[in-house]
Amino acid sequence: MVHWRYSALFLLVFGVGCDGAVEGPNLDDEQTDEQTDQDTIDLTDQDQQATDTDTNGGDTLLSGDGGDGGDSNGGDGGGDSMGGGDDEPPTDDDPPPPTPVATTLIAISDTTQSALAGTAVGADPEVEVRDQLAAPMAGVTVHFEVVAGGGTIAPTTNVTTDAQGRAKLASWTLGKSAVANAVRASLPDHAGLGNEQFDATVEGDFKIELIYLSAVSDTQRAAFENAAARWQAVIVNELQDVLFTRDELDPACGHTSDTTEIILDDLLIFAGVVDIPDPGPGNTLAQAGPCYQRGDGSTIIGIMAFDIEDIASLEQGGLFEATVLHEMGHVIGIGTYWTDPPGLDLIDNPSVPSSPGVDTIFTGASAVAAYRTLEPGMPTGVPVDNTAIEGSADAHWRESKFGIELMSPSITTGQTALPMSVVTIGSLDDLGSYEVNMAAADPFSFDPGLRLEAPSGPPIEDWCVPLRPLPPVPLFVMP
Repeated sequence: MVHWRYSALFLLVFGVGCDGAVEGPNLDDEQTDEQTDQDTIDLTDQDQQATDTDTNGGDTLLSGDGGDGGDSNGGDGGGDSMGGGDDEPPTDDDPPPPTPVATTLIAISDTTQSALAGTAVGADPEVEVRDQLAAPMAGVTVHFEVVAGGGTIAPTTNVTTDAQGRAKLASWTLGKSAVANAVRASLPDHAGLGNEQFDATVEGDFKIELIYLSAVSDTQRAAFENAAARWQAVIVNELQDVLFTRDELDPACGHTSDTTEIILDDLLIFAGVVDIPDPGPGNTLAQAGPCYQRGDGSTIIGIMAFDIEDIASLEQGGLFEATVLHEMGHVIGIGTYWTDPPGLDLIDNPSVPSSPGVDTIFTGASAVAAYRTLEPGMPTGVPVDNTAIEGSADAHWRESKFGIELMSPSITTGQTALPMSVVTIGSLDDLGSYEVNMAAADPFSFDPGLRLEAPSGPPIEDWCVPLRPLPPVPLFVMP
């Protein structure tokens, strides 16, 4: 405090004249420079005395002093200028810093991706949590869940944010159908913050179009569309577009008098619920097959029919969608293109027409390789239905071996799922016109619980009673 009071006194006693000379009390302006210099020295001494007097005698000796609490240079009251600062060091009485509270949840990985069905995305979903000061928050619980597409994530338990405030999944594998996939991240303890969603599309260029030949319910329509989405995830290549009009089609395969040109990409299936002639319910549930082929052997147009007497029981048992999926496989070419004619020579020892019990096998290389992953060391063929029953034999897997697999010939009451194995997908690759995604297969094994001694339910279809036989040459192939 002595220094600042000295300065105040110095400024009051002295002033600077217009000519830059130092002026003091009782000095004659006409004095010599030497005297002025001497006086200046003497006055400095006096100033020191005055300062001492001010220190000892209080502020009243100085005219114009800020006094107690003044805002000038010499006040003792802690003025805002030079007499005392407001920035005091922290004390124990200062309030503690605020407790961190999660206020922000943001995605820091890609939120839009794509991958093949049944495969993992390239960037695993990751989020960051920040507090009210925008600082990362560690130790916050993040919940990840699959909300669309039926894929899987790991881990399936909640994830806790790390020191950088981040939580990340170890993997996200897309579902087995060509539908939108999504994973959502949220904070269970901070529901008001909303969520972050990560979306993914299933890669592939194969498209199936459906035209209904009869009235179908909303649930039946959904079953057809779900089956189409599943096969679109299995076959991934683009096929040649086809131009046609419906008046050119056979009466048994979607014919009308409509002459409107249709550009088809890649497969068209006519579907309906009809009366299939047979002795009654519980016999032939459905029938399906191709109508027209491209030059590469792929199906252009096919048809599926479901027995009106059996459809109610299929729906009640939860099996209608699986039945549609099975029939659609035949339209694409499973079983229907295995022999020559009309397809390839992929069957050894056929049981049709009159050799029940022979060892009928499928010899396609991809299906055989897939079969060996399930049954190592097995011979060079996949067991095929060898019952010599028209519409079933030589066109399905052998049920005593494959049990409830999708392309076995019959359904057993009580089944709720028919898994599509890698063998079935491999057999499509063997047809030569399709590029397939093996990762779209369902888990499947030859566990004894899946093996049946003989078919125990009604046949799924009688595709060999064709609604439209395949023509000997490809039709409507675009140039």
